[in-house]
Amino acid sequence: MSKENLHSIKVEIAGRSYPLFVTDKEREVVLLLGEKINEEINDLHARYANSLVKQDIMAMLLLTYGKKMQELEESTSLPSIEDKINQLQNLLSEIPLED
Repeated sequence: MSKENLHSIKVEIAGRSYPLFVTDKEREVVLLLGEKINEEINDLHARYANSLVKQDIMAMLLLTYGKKMQELEESTSLPSIEDKINQLQNLLSEIPLED
């Protein structure tokens, strides 16, 4: 990805601004993700009656996102896909061929 295709944007998360370089395709996704993160921060802040500092909330969100990412990786792992392909090949090999 060349620098020529990148655009500078700023994403605000938990009241802090973070400069990023993104492509046109990534821009909307990154900005929407920033909004979603801020919504979740506000939800957690309200849920715990302001007893958590932003660092605690960010750590909780990081753990939540990490867990979701791990679950997604496990559900789409290459071995499970290979197993499914092998099962399909076995089923196909059991079909009698007509002469």
